[in-house]
Amino acid sequence: MTTNTAEAILTEAQEQRFIIEDFRPLAESLEWDLGQRYLRERGSKAFLSDTSPVPFVINNDGVLSRQAGELPIRANRLAVVRLHGRVPDIG
Repeated sequence: MTTNTAEAILTEAQEQRFIIEDFRPLAESLEWDLGQRYLRERGSKAFLSDTSPVPFVINNDGVLSRQAGELPIRANRLAVVRLHGRVPDIG
């Protein structure tokens, strides 16, 4: 793919993008307002009886836990490579 083609694709993709809200601090954003409305309407039901309760959706997706677990491993491997030029086989 040439640079001109890549630039053309990127330009076209950005032209078709619809921006609902420009950048602003989270506490002043539409997303924050919608979240606050949802919690006001649902109250404790948002945490206890919704199909996908809030704490479950936030905490139990697994992606953040996996990434948090991978971070020290990657940092350790990078440190070993910088010190010794190789990564030992662990496990």
